[in-house]
Amino acid sequence: MWNTVTDIFTERNWASEILMVLFVVLCFNLIVKNILKAVEQRCRTKQKFRTADFFKALYTPLSLFVWIFAGIHTVNFLNNTVFFSQRFSGHSDFILTVTAVLCTGWFLLRVKKYFVLSLQDQHKIGSLEFNTHRIHALDKLLTIVIVFSILIILLDVSGRGIGALLTIGGIGAAAIGFASKEFIANFFGGFMLYLNTPFFVGDLIEIPDRKAKGYVEEIGWYLTRIRDLEKQPIFLPNALFSQFVLINLSKRTGRRITETLDLRYKDFSLIKDILEGINTLLKTNPDVNQRQSHRVNFIAFGESSLQIEMSCYTRITDQGEYNKLKETLLTEIYHIVRNAGADFAYPTITIDSPPDTKGKKDL
Repeated sequence: MWNTVTDIFTERNWASEILMVLFVVLCFNLIVKNILKAVEQRCRTKQKFRTADFFKALYTPLSLFVWIFAGIHTVNFLNNTVFFSQRFSGHSDFILTVTAVLCTGWFLLRVKKYFVLSLQDQHKIGSLEFNTHRIHALDKLLTIVIVFSILIILLDVSGRGIGALLTIGGIGAAAIGFASKEFIANFFGGFMLYLNTPFFVGDLIEIPDRKAKGYVEEIGWYLTRIRDLEKQPIFLPNALFSQFVLINLSKRTGRRITETLDLRYKDFSLIKDILEGINTLLKTNPDVNQRQSHRVNFIAFGESSLQIEMSCYTRITDQGEYNKLKETLLTEIYHIVRNAGADFAYPTITIDSPPDTKGKKDL
């Protein structure tokens, strides 16, 4: 028995053929790598960056396919000449076809990766109008298209075809569809967030119906994470944004200041001067938006005061700067009122004395 095996190995010279295949593969990889690298450098010199990325993405999947092709050839050779078996030969074509499809998919994913990176570089230098979130949405959409296309081709190669994918229905598919309803809704909700971009990472958003307010930290396919003003993380399913009103506080073009001032009744004759002084203040402050209407009006006789309403819009949207501006305006209004000889009213009640008591008492 041992002599028979030795004779087979000696007569067929299988080792030399395997070494020959290995040598050819190594030479092929070396030659192709140098050619592709030279073409890539030439394209970059001519500023054809997309073409250069194409050749850069090609080498690794092509090299892998060549190695697998050589491995299949070697196994076929050993089966036919050493083990005299035809079992593997019937599957070699199928394995080679699947390998070709997978390597093609890998190549397309690499091309997509370099394409997205080039878009991001163009966005950074300002030569592309796409924002970062649209680029990420395009990245994920292309990934889905490529993966789904490869799966369909693999089904066709396996002899099942796309019909197998479409006829999986029945009770099991219905149960899976019902169970995954929320997942699908959140998945497409995440895609629509990337597509419509109602907010970006870093924006301050609010959902009044859910009493959720915070800064956006991450927009995922299923969940969006925000951090509220108490620094607590809040995780919101993406489908939520299509069901409730969303307010993007970071996209405000300005903010409104509204205050009601209460003056004493005995300062009625000074109201006109006070109104003119506050109007002048609002017109001359550079942080007050002059393109928006602002008003200062005497609006009512209150229970214990004359009421003046002041309203204006600011150019400022930042909360800290807004508070400083409001503080400045209120301080200036206080000085306007005091310089006019008036003062602010305090709640008072006038009580009529009984008939046997003289006069009235003001409390």
